[in-house]
Amino acid sequence: MSISGLASLPVELIVEIALWAQLIWREDTLGPHAPYAGMKRYDTVPPGVLIRDEDCCCEVNPRDVPCCLTVAPAGTTPSPAHRMAQTGRWLRNILIVANSRVWQEDNSFYKEIAARSGVHTAQEATPDSGAQITYGARSFIALGACACLTLGMASFYSGLQTIRVELPWHGPKTPSIGVERFFLDNHDEERSPLQHFDLRIFESHLAPTRVLIRGVSCPSLKTSRTANTSYFYFSTSLTSLYIYHPHRRTPEFGMSFSDALVACASSLEYLTIDAASGHFDPEIFHVHLSQLRFLRLVAPVNQGCRLLAALQLPSDLDIHLEPVVNWRALCSQFLGAAFAENVMVDTVGAGAMWRYASALAAPHQSGRIFSTTGALEVDVPDGSLWERSTAIALDVRLDPSTTSFERACRRFPEYVSMAFAGSALEMHAVLADPGRDWAHSLPPGAKSTVRRSLTVRGHQFDLRERARAFNPTLAKPVYDAVGFVARSVMSAQTGRAFEGHPGARCLVFHPGTWLPKFSVGWLHFLSSFEAVVEIIFLCPFRSLCDGQITDNIASRLDVAHLEALALCLNEPGEGHQYLCSRLERIEVHHEADAGDGCRAVVAEMDGFFNGTARISAGSKQIKFSTCV
Repeated sequence: MSISGLASLPVELIVEIALWAQLIWREDTLGPHAPYAGMKRYDTVPPGVLIRDEDCCCEVNPRDVPCCLTVAPAGTTPSPAHRMAQTGRWLRNILIVANSRVWQEDNSFYKEIAARSGVHTAQEATPDSGAQITYGARSFIALGACACLTLGMASFYSGLQTIRVELPWHGPKTPSIGVERFFLDNHDEERSPLQHFDLRIFESHLAPTRVLIRGVSCPSLKTSRTANTSYFYFSTSLTSLYIYHPHRRTPEFGMSFSDALVACASSLEYLTIDAASGHFDPEIFHVHLSQLRFLRLVAPVNQGCRLLAALQLPSDLDIHLEPVVNWRALCSQFLGAAFAENVMVDTVGAGAMWRYASALAAPHQSGRIFSTTGALEVDVPDGSLWERSTAIALDVRLDPSTTSFERACRRFPEYVSMAFAGSALEMHAVLADPGRDWAHSLPPGAKSTVRRSLTVRGHQFDLRERARAFNPTLAKPVYDAVGFVARSVMSAQTGRAFEGHPGARCLVFHPGTWLPKFSVGWLHFLSSFEAVVEIIFLCPFRSLCDGQITDNIASRLDVAHLEALALCLNEPGEGHQYLCSRLERIEVHHEADAGDGCRAVVAEMDGFFNGTARISAGSKQIKFSTCV
């Protein structure tokens, strides 16, 4: 709409539109529980030290911090009202004069915005920061800023209610203790008005590798989100806690963390601990999180169980567990081993993986599941929310070290992930968010279905470590890893209380997953899904180019994948039984410009999939469908 068109609208309506735009922008920008890291985390190049001329941007990738603040402002997107005011004097005068509330919902990072929102100077001045200023805009958002940012914040920091800041670890004024210290030095544990705190410190080789995590009281805080910091804020009314540490750092969660978790136990609704190299004190307190609706835990397999053993969780929790396992190190001892799966069981230790699978089925029993060393019975009632999770998604990512000149299955995968939801439609939202769709998680007692997942991650994130641990004598580590994870969740195992998932009716393949091009690979992928009725390929169909090598390429489905799948489904197994005999539908997605080619290929597949022997043995007729 042009300015002339806007002039016909009442001023009150224009202001209302601007205010709503401000509120939506704030919600999108803050994201109190949005993930810091994606699903794929393996290094593709050796780590190195980045040299930059600016001391305030020391070691930080230019993608994260392009330049010093004295050269250009941080990479923070201006608010809608900020942009509207820049379109012309007429609109700017309306927004400035009519309603200061618009600017109170803005970002005080920009001086002109802070001034428009109203300024109050306190009578008392401190020796360090001088006179204290309080702006009408109580939010401060600075993404991708250099360490110079803290030099100008001290005068108004004490009045802020919302903070989202990204900074380097090293600063000109703090070469040894880190920039994060500024926020502690200016924090009042008794009177701080902070309600939302979000601090990300970029990685640095100057930062200590091991760090003890401690909780710091903040009386009014509602959400706390930190990345690569040695502390987090908490309160007795905290609803969201997110702690992230990169794999190169080893955070230690001890009694200070435990005390903070106990303090916010009755109010906490969202909890994410993402620490692939983290350690948990085995003596942390037992905590009943009665209001928790969402939990995501990324931790070493033998450490995450310590936290889960201490938690009493709701039965209808949306829970996402991501144990990190170091199966390469143990498998390297077994030279000549043709089958790695038995080694994997030993690697994760004492049945730990089936305990993680049990926690998906019955999160309210996690304390007993992970603290019991002997036999136990996992009670999953008939008709439970776990049994209603009949849509299962599979996502397999190869080690990025895999080259086009080697078989794709020769290296252990980066991760194997299985997600569970009540329907394929619900599953789309889970797969689209690396943080597993926390925003749509309903409170305890209000759910008719739950979203859960188990993602087993390889431990060797470093490219050089993976190269040293590569064992060429293992024939098919990818296939074995997929089979191991699927059986851990889906199948009952001798001597273990967990009876497995009752069966998936719909199997969804993630848009970015890797797929096998040999029937033996499909056998490992599908052997745990005998009850499946429908298979959905969200990875788009693409035609093969002449001479193109695609064995190790993910995020695609082509003719070779389908031919290998057809061969697997039509190969009789033990007792002349055919794999997935109840399978009736296969849905293939394609890109908008590939519809004709996809439909032509699918039309030719009917005879391949519905072999005479398979149908005669009682298997269902398989029908194909295509969609964009």
